Amino acid sequence: MYNLDEVADKLTPLVKAYARDMRILIVEDQVTNINLYKILFGEYFSVCDTALNGQIALDKWNKNQTYYDLIVTDVDMPIMSGTQLVKEIRDISMEQSIIAITATTDVAKNQDLAYYFIDGILPKPVNKQKLFILLYRVLKKIAEKKEFSHYISDLEEQVDEAIEFRNHYNFIISKLQPIAKQKEAQDVIAMLNTLVGKTDIKIDEQKTKAAFCEKITQMSDEHEKDLRFSTTDNKLSSEEFLEQLDDSIVDKIENFLEVLDDLVSEIDILEREESAVGMNSLSQISSYLNEFIDIVNSLVIFPIVSRAFIKLNSFIGNITQEELANQEKKLLLVSLLLNLEKDISNWITNIFINTTAQNIYYFDASFSNGVFEIESMFNSVGEESSEEFSDDDLGFF
Repeated sequence: MYNLDEVADKLTPLVKAYARDMRILIVEDQVTNINLYKILFGEYFSVCDTALNGQIALDKWNKNQTYYDLIVTDVDMPIMSGTQLVKEIRDISMEQSIIAITATTDVAKNQDLAYYFIDGILPKPVNKQKLFILLYRVLKKIAEKKEFSHYISDLEEQVDEAIEFRNHYNFIISKLQPIAKQKEAQDVIAMLNTLVGKTDIKIDEQKTKAAFCEKITQMSDEHEKDLRFSTTDNKLSSEEFLEQLDDSIVDKIENFLEVLDDLVSEIDILEREESAVGMNSLSQISSYLNEFIDIVNSLVIFPIVSRAFIKLNSFIGNITQEELANQEKKLLLVSLLLNLEKDISNWITNIFINTTAQNIYYFDASFSNGVFEIESMFNSVGEESSEEFSDDDLGFF
């Protein structure tokens, strides 16, 4: 299976390809660090601006709230911290993509950041592999939203153009009405009516495509808002939550840890065996995930996690034997599923066994995003980039 180094190596050229048309704002109070960030990100992004504290960054952002595609901010800074910067931005915009970099191991501070739904938290010193895996997911999301926006604009322009042609055809038909009884005029009118009909069909098709794209974009935005409001407006500790649960439900959750051992066994089979056997393992993995979905649904208050796993199971169910025969895809899938198993295990342990979670919703954003990125990364295998660069570009990490 792939380790972090290998996964990052696969994704780094794609990160560079996405970044070349994007603008980034780096917020860091240490001049030495900010200069190093400028060297790295300046090579990738079309614009790389910097700010020495959160207040300067907020002032830059407020001048044009759609200018920066990504903000990467340190957490502990004078005048205005990264956490306060995130809060100020989130009061205005849910769309801005933000990554936080922090040297703190204070769980409460990191939870506070998660409550305001950022795209990821990276500890200092920054790990190159984790950075590029995170950047891949974030930049891919940004690029897809831009592509949808451009596509919708193109469709709307095509609709306007088609309507203009249709109006022109109808105008000519109206002018031909006085001589409509003449054979030549009838032929022209018939031809124009055919063009009007075809144009109406094209208009309907383009409008349908635009509506579909807008719906996809809206669903993505609603998912982000769900994550945002679930973590900010609801705060419930593990102990408070467990007081509300029946013991039989808690037992069922704890017993699921044994099911996770079976899940790992099936993932191991998936890695070792040919694609035909692997398809059977995928089916079994899907059944285990269905058990987990049933557990989450029985708890009622984790709809975001439930929807994420339902989508994941749908994706797993649609993986073909041909895709599984691709060794590169299969090994990446194995690595991602093993990471997911660890996340599920930690989620159960922290909330239901050790009861250490001060806010059980803290997991929603990172947990849900981790599930969604499995499909994204799996489908990325085979994407090509002409860019070549070496680890020397990242030496300061």
